[in-house]
Amino acid sequence: MNRIQLGNGTWLDRRPDGLFLWQPEERVVRVTVTDGEATITTDGPRPEVLEVVPVVAAAPARGSRKPKDGKPTTDGTSGKPKADAYRWPMLNAFCDAVAQHLTPAEQAVWHYLFRHCRDGKASVSTRGVSAAVNVTPKTVTAALRWLKDRRLVWEIAKSSHKGTASLYGLHQNPERIAEACRTANLPRISKRHRQTPRRRKPR
Repeated sequence: MNRIQLGNGTWLDRRPDGLFLWQPEERVVRVTVTDGEATITTDGPRPEVLEVVPVVAAAPARGSRKPKDGKPTTDGTSGKPKADAYRWPMLNAFCDAVAQHLTPAEQAVWHYLFRHCRDGKASVSTRGVSAAVNVTPKTVTAALRWLKDRRLVWEIAKSSHKGTASLYGLHQNPERIAEACRTANLPRISKRHRQTPRRRKPR
C-alpha cells in the first residue's frame, strides 16, 4: 500500500525506504497495521508510540489487483463503505467521555463538524457554523481554538477569504484525549465558581 487514509483525517504516504510520511505534518514515522488499526511510532533506536488510529482506507501498491466488481470494501453488515462504521463509536465516545468537559458552544461546534464529517474531514466556514448553531462568529472562533488546542479537531487547510470553508480533521477516538480535556477544563470550572455570587442566608 502506497497511501493509508486514517480515521482522524490524517494519512500516511509510504517512502522508498519503507518508512512513512505522516501527513499533513510531513513527519517521518514507522507504521504497523494490525486488525484495522495503524500504530504510528517514531523512527529511532527507541521508538515511541505516537498514536493508534483506525485505518479508513489503504491505496494498493502498484501492480496489485483491484476487486473484480470495482466496489469499495464494506463493513460486512450494512453494505456501506467501511468509513461509516466508525461514526457511531466516535459520536458515542465524544458524548460519554468528552462532552462533559466542554462548554455548550464547544459541544455545538463539534457536533456541527461531526455532522459534516466525511472520511475524517469536514469542510465548513465560521459563518456557516455560526448561523447553524446560533452563536456569534467570535464564539465559534473561540470554540474552534479550544477544540484545536485539545486536538479534538485540527486545521488541514485554512480558508483564504471570509465566508469560505476551511478543512478540518476530527479525532477518530476522542475518548483517548478525554483526560486532557478534563484537565484543561478544571481552571474554567474554578473560575466559574469564583465568579458565582453567594446567596445571602435569610435572617
